[in-house]
Amino acid sequence: MVITKKEFLDYFEKDDEKTIAINIFEKIKLIDYGVNISTDYFYPPNIWGKILVIKGKLNCQVTTYGYFVESERRVISFTEGSQKLNPVQLIRIKNLSKFKELNHKDYLGALMGLGLKREKMGDLIVKDNFCYLPTFQEIGDIIINELKTVGKNPVEVEFSSESNIEYKFEEYEILIASNRLDALISSITKLSREDSVKIIEKGEVSVNYLEIKEKSFEIKDESRISIKGFGKFTFIGIIGKTKKDKMKVLVKKFI
Repeated sequence: MVITKKEFLDYFEKDDEKTIAINIFEKIKLIDYGVNISTDYFYPPNIWGKILVIKGKLNCQVTTYGYFVESERRVISFTEGSQKLNPVQLIRIKNLSKFKELNHKDYLGALMGLGLKREKMGDLIVKDNFCYLPTFQEIGDIIINELKTVGKNPVEVEFSSESNIEYKFEEYEILIASNRLDALISSITKLSREDSVKIIEKGEVSVNYLEIKEKSFEIKDESRISIKGFGKFTFIGIIGKTKKDKMKVLVKKFI
C-alpha cells in the first residue's frame, strides 16, 4: 500500500465517514498478506466514490458492485491482479395479493422489521408485483425463512439470477441560464438561486457520487446528481436554446 492511514482518512471529512474508513483501511491492509477481501456492508456513494478516487494509491484492484447498473449502495472488493470477488446475491420478493400494491417503503419497513441492518442490503427496486434486493447469502437466508408478509400482504421470497433489472425513471426538459451547479439545482428543485447555494454549501448535493460544495461547479453530460430531499437525477445534456439564449436541457429523474 502506498498510502498511509492518515492520508487515507484525510479523504473523508465527516466523523461517521472516518469511522467507516478506518474499518475499510484495515481490510485493505490484508492485501499485503495475499488476502483478497470484500466489505461485509453495502456503502453509499460518499464512501465508495472516494475509494475509487484514490484506488491508484492502494496497490490493489478495487471494484464496487451493487448488482444493478445504477446501484447507489455497493460492496467494495480489494484484490490482487484482475481477480474479482462477488459476495452479492439477489433476493426476489413477490407480492401475492391481487388487491393491494406495495411500494418501496412497504418492503423496506418489513425488512427492517426483521431486525436487519440497512447496511447489509443494497438498493431496492420495485417492479410490478416484485421487489428486487441485493444482499449477502446469510441475510438472504434469513429473509427467505422469516419474511412471510409485507404489510398485510402475503409474499413469496426466493433467490434469483435475473439480470437487466432497471430503475424506473421519467425524462423532462428544464431551462437553465448556464450549466453551473447552482443554476441546475435551482431549476430542478424550483428553489431560489440563493436557497440552492445553501443546500450545496451544506453538502446536500453530490455529483457522480462525490459531495460537491462549489456553487460554480460545471455539470457535464451524463452526470449523476443526488439532492438530499429531492431525489436522484441524471443530467443528460443540452438539447437546444431558447430565443432568450437560455439552455434547454434534458434531465432524467429516478422514481
